[in-house]
Amino acid sequence: MNTYLSRLKTFIVLCLFIGFVPKIYSQDKNKSETFSQEDILTSYFDIISRIPQEKLYLQLDKPYYGAGESIWFKGYLVNAITHIDNTRSNFITVELIDRNDSIIQRKKVKRQEHGFQNNFVLPAEMPAGDYYIRAYSNWMVNADPEYMYLRDIKIGNAIDVSILSSIEYQKTDDGYLAKIKFFNNTNGVFSKTKIKYTVFDNELKKPIKGTSVTNEEGYIYISLPEFKTSDIQRRIDVRFDDKQYTYDRTFFIPNFSKDFHVDFLPEGGELLNTTNQIVAFKALGSDGFSKEITGIILNQTGDTISIFGSEYRGMGAVSISPQTGDKFHAIVTSSDNVTKRFELPEVKNDGIKLAAVHYKGYIRYQVQKSENTVLPDTLYLLAHTRGELRVLTRITEQNSIGKISDKTLKNGITHLMLLNSKGMPISERLVFIKHPPTDKWEIITDKKEYGKREKVKLNIAVTNSIDGMPLPGEYSISITDNNLVKNDSLADNICSNILLTSDLKGYIEAPGSYFKDNSGKTERYLDFVMLTHGWKRFKVKDINKLPDINVQYPVEQGLYISGTVKGLFGKKNKAPIIALAPTQNILQMTETNPEGRFMIDNLLFPDSTTFVIQARTKKGFATVDITIDSTAIPKTVHKIPFSNDSVQYMDDYLANVRDKYYNEGGMRVINLKEIVVKGHKISQENENKSIYSSVMNYSIDSEDIERTNANSVYDLLGTIPGVQRSGNQIRIRGNNRPPVVVVDDVMYDAPIDEIGQNENSFGPIGGSILESIVVSDIASLEIMKGSNASIFGSAGSGGAIIITLKKGAEVKGAPSPGLITIRPLGYTQDVQFYNPKYETPEEKQESTPDLRSTIYWNPFVTIGADGKQEIEFYTSDNPGSYHIVIEGISADGRVCRYVKDL
Repeated sequence: MNTYLSRLKTFIVLCLFIGFVPKIYSQDKNKSETFSQEDILTSYFDIISRIPQEKLYLQLDKPYYGAGESIWFKGYLVNAITHIDNTRSNFITVELIDRNDSIIQRKKVKRQEHGFQNNFVLPAEMPAGDYYIRAYSNWMVNADPEYMYLRDIKIGNAIDVSILSSIEYQKTDDGYLAKIKFFNNTNGVFSKTKIKYTVFDNELKKPIKGTSVTNEEGYIYISLPEFKTSDIQRRIDVRFDDKQYTYDRTFFIPNFSKDFHVDFLPEGGELLNTTNQIVAFKALGSDGFSKEITGIILNQTGDTISIFGSEYRGMGAVSISPQTGDKFHAIVTSSDNVTKRFELPEVKNDGIKLAAVHYKGYIRYQVQKSENTVLPDTLYLLAHTRGELRVLTRITEQNSIGKISDKTLKNGITHLMLLNSKGMPISERLVFIKHPPTDKWEIITDKKEYGKREKVKLNIAVTNSIDGMPLPGEYSISITDNNLVKNDSLADNICSNILLTSDLKGYIEAPGSYFKDNSGKTERYLDFVMLTHGWKRFKVKDINKLPDINVQYPVEQGLYISGTVKGLFGKKNKAPIIALAPTQNILQMTETNPEGRFMIDNLLFPDSTTFVIQARTKKGFATVDITIDSTAIPKTVHKIPFSNDSVQYMDDYLANVRDKYYNEGGMRVINLKEIVVKGHKISQENENKSIYSSVMNYSIDSEDIERTNANSVYDLLGTIPGVQRSGNQIRIRGNNRPPVVVVDDVMYDAPIDEIGQNENSFGPIGGSILESIVVSDIASLEIMKGSNASIFGSAGSGGAIIITLKKGAEVKGAPSPGLITIRPLGYTQDVQFYNPKYETPEEKQESTPDLRSTIYWNPFVTIGADGKQEIEFYTSDNPGSYHIVIEGISADGRVCRYVKDL
């Protein structure tokens, strides 16, 4: 037991962080104390249940999108064990990623009073294709990437149609022929156009590159080799090599193979030489999706032992009774009429394992053993739900068969473990507990039918179906047009994600199907999932050892900036640090530790905020280098297979998106070189201002600069009131010291006087940066005087000259040592979904068509103590059948979902 106690000491910092010290550790370390195995098991799960663990789910307003739209999302960040919204993280990161695993958009979303919400705006020129959304908190980065929220989405494009392309494949003797056609939305083709292409395949030593010219029908032909393996993502990149047009696209080569694989998984982990051994199986095609199969199991003499077939999504189970010396294999035929042989796991002549079945309110378990195995005097049966210990009982020969009431277990995955007398796992079994829903919803509209642009009042009430009491909580509501948006009832939702997929390894196909009803057939299918997927929330290898916990990335209650300061020759010493963000009125100071590390935390700033970070030696010299830690961006690995099937009804949906985009003022996208057509002109009001504009004493913009006819920056400065120029000597009136120069938020050495002396002690003597700037490249020039310039420390004692260059302009010159500017990822500003109102006759008669597909989106619907809420929205120009989806978490951690057609 002392070993356990010594390891527990290493855990004390985290225990103090969570406000908990395990009972075992709380004893006097010098006192010899004996603890029972039950004490250790209980203490282990006490620790697990108190470690901060987070789980994240996003509700989207609809299942698919078109370029020119916005993806609206609500984030539910909950305690991974209790599912209560009491997590400490105040920020989540949400990413939109393409099929190449490249991050297209990335946002840090700040917690608001009722949770997290924001959107992704999809540009009109966004390529159509498969994408996925990934979301996580900074604390979640410490864990396996499988814990992060993932969701596939399809994005179409009916706006950028000036150049289109399609691909088809033809089998050849030595591979395949890819036929790619280039055309436009009026059925015209691009003939005699030079196309550059690259074929990427990990089997090849290097990509296949080539150039082809389209024929009269707009086609090019690319020969592809016969692919040997089927689990590799292959693609063809094509690009116009044309003087007039620009166009590029990626085609992902489908999996042509009809190969498949079957895993045979004995219940409890091993196949013993005893009766009634359940062996589950799961068949997957080479594309990662399930494959329906039939087959037979034969023994070593060729006798047929069992005939079987998949029951749902390639899964099923078969019962066999092995004997000593048996060896089994299966002959399996897929739905594509491909037949293969698979070996079953080896029959063990010595072993113990756990078998269980969930039936009529009880988990009925049995400890099974091989013929010659003697059951130990002491075993332990343990059951936990997401780390919360629910059952702990000692197993002997007399009670090796028993039952557990599922009333003692919460909704979700219960992890049964059989342990030996030392607490080491012997066998495991997952069982899913799905109590009947206790959230009873009542949705009442104020009318039975509605016309165009009419107000709809929706009265919402939710109660506990058991006792009739209100069920307060935080919810989000999406209402979509059934004529345009076809919701997939089998897709992942808040129930399937929070309770199932977020806690299991691997890809669960059609997870929503397991929550459509509570029929015996659905429960049987769900048990197949339990038998064929492993528990991932945490690994239990040795309960006598503390859980492995990574705390490299902190809980983000506020944003932070961290890094390292090194002196001459890389020497690390304590050094003062200043972080400055004038636009956010942020000025924080700290000091590095003896290793040169620093962290400035509890910051709150929006994205695109520029920080000036300054460091000095203890004596105030700038002879230090600052290195800022890179933002933690987990590796993008998409483990959910992409479907090559097109979304049904997508064409009609995208036509509506296109019409809505044009009616709201969006402009056509034309793929001409050097030209980008935008839907709306972007305001440049703040584009040419520096981050210090709020504390400026004088400012001059590019138009005023042009009117000065200045030939150099020195000439320009000479025209500014309050600035004195003598040759290349610059002073701001009332100050004898030269001003500091800041270009595009980067501080440079102060100007050098004609005598060659730099009176500014901040930087070394060197050529003036002002001499390398072309006047016509300046977007704005600002002057900062007196105390306003004190933000630059002693360097600003002579004032400051702030220059912002035009887009694309560059300046040569080394910035001042001991100072850097950075733009860390800040939070995204809050955005609100536009719910139109038609309150007046003029508004109802307004000529712009209302073509919304998302009729109403509200990420923050709070159901109060009375269990009621009322919402209002207006119908579109296409009133009819609407689909409402309500998702959320009640105050006591119940996962709730309600869907209905209005």
